[in-house]
Amino acid sequence: MSRQSAGSMSDVEDGIINLITYALDDTATALEVQRYLDLQVLNSIRCGWRPERIQIRTNFGYHCPVHPVSTLDVNAPRKTTFAKWIGIRDALLSGARKIWSHDHDGWQLNPFPAMAVDKVRMRQWSSLGASPLLCSASFFLTADALPFVLAFIAFEEQRRTDNYIRDEYLLAGFLSEHPEFLRHLAMDLPIQYCYNHYGDAHRADVAELRLEYLHHKLPIVLRNFPRSLPDGFKELLAAEGYGG
Repeated sequence: MSRQSAGSMSDVEDGIINLITYALDDTATALEVQRYLDLQVLNSIRCGWRPERIQIRTNFGYHCPVHPVSTLDVNAPRKTTFAKWIGIRDALLSGARKIWSHDHDGWQLNPFPAMAVDKVRMRQWSSLGASPLLCSASFFLTADALPFVLAFIAFEEQRRTDNYIRDEYLLAGFLSEHPEFLRHLAMDLPIQYCYNHYGDAHRADVAELRLEYLHHKLPIVLRNFPRSLPDGFKELLAAEGYGG
């Protein structure tokens, strides 16, 4: 991991936005989503984020009762995987210079170190044909990535469907048809910053990793990853009624 300093990442100095975008659909449980977003705010502040650097974009008028974070409407179809990129686009067009985008059910465990990001920094899981299969549960990007984001949104819109398609597969298809955008990508983000249950469940070495981010529903996080969870995170979950 490239570090700009020996200490943890300061969102004040780094100018980075902590961004979650969620589009509620007919299958989602609004109460659970609201509870997870509230917990995301508390957990982000525990990890050192200033409330004004936290942005939550939804299509259902989310309001955070615990801290005055930026809660904005996202005009997106009812597909969270697509809405994520609309939220990123809107944040960049609103002046964000650097963004950490992550899912509402992915949890930062420790303060991140400062890291070098140029355009888009993601982690490559594997390959899909000749294209990389990238993890979009947690990644970093800068304002210079706007052309990439706009082109991918246009690609997604052309393939809009009522069937659920993971944006990782859409990204692979996009890069297959538009390999010129590969130059926008650094595919070296370590697993510790984007561990994802979808692509990493088979790994036998997770217990040995010091995970900084863990993507899973909380009951599974508590049951399957107790050794990876810092005390402060466990205490927060217990205070909010998770665990025992």
